[in-house]
Amino acid sequence: MGKSHTHSSISDAAAIFILSALVLLSPSLSSAETLENYTINFHMAYGKVVVDKEMLFSEKATNEIFLDVPDDVKTASLYIDNAFVESKVEDGRIRARLNSSKSIRLNYVTGEFVDRSEFIVSMRMPYDADNLKVTLTLPENSVLEKPLPKSDISTSPAYPLPDAVTTDGLLINLAWGYSGLNKGDEKSFFVRFIEKKGNSYLIWALGIIIIALIALVAFLFKRKPSVERVVEKVVEKEDMLEKHLKEDEEQVVNILKQREGQCEQGTLRVITGFSKAKLSGLLKELEERNVVHKEKRGKKNLVFLKKL
Repeated sequence: MGKSHTHSSISDAAAIFILSALVLLSPSLSSAETLENYTINFHMAYGKVVVDKEMLFSEKATNEIFLDVPDDVKTASLYIDNAFVESKVEDGRIRARLNSSKSIRLNYVTGEFVDRSEFIVSMRMPYDADNLKVTLTLPENSVLEKPLPKSDISTSPAYPLPDAVTTDGLLINLAWGYSGLNKGDEKSFFVRFIEKKGNSYLIWALGIIIIALIALVAFLFKRKPSVERVVEKVVEKEDMLEKHLKEDEEQVVNILKQREGQCEQGTLRVITGFSKAKLSGLLKELEERNVVHKEKRGKKNLVFLKKL
């Protein structure tokens, strides 16, 4: 009887100890799952993007995490609680060991987010986050391709529409802010810009254009009847094509027209906001109807609008 009572007391004590330990450990286990603030700065220069990410945890964290970086990143700078930490890139990831840590900062340079005069990036939230702030600085002496619309994003040079646009006269900064994000939430950003040129270049270019226009007018004047017939046929074919397009298909075709008849599939997904499955289905239907065709080039899928 005495032994049974002693055994029961030991079991109860062990259970209480385990529960107490779990209560004490729970903040450190859950802390890495929630960010108080997640800040990402993209600074474009010389065809590259300098990326500066900072994660501020809601509570101090003690564990090991892995930070993803683009494939072309070979070196990066890692800071834990504002102290530099030696790190290396392995299989597109950087390992970070946290020991009662409150913040992580990561810097690297990549060319994967730039395609000529376009910036495009898609990312998933690594943790739940109370606040996310994203800023993009355009290259020096660059401007947005066209003014931002007030509401219609279909013709916007920036998607999604930024919450704020500021400039110091040389650099333009775009900013987006979000709150209450969950781990795995996807955010995509697309910005099209142009580089400003000096007056002398514009005068020279204008002269070339005027000469070319004079020559073109003279040439077309001689071939006016045949040119008109060709134009009429092309317009007629385009009208017939667009009459049989669904609304989502027409949106894809219009984007391809705006981009000189070709576009990366990932870029199409960002601009349209369609899911991967929906966009793949639309492109398959358009391919079967001989409206578009796709080509695999390296890691990218390019979509081309077929010529009429």
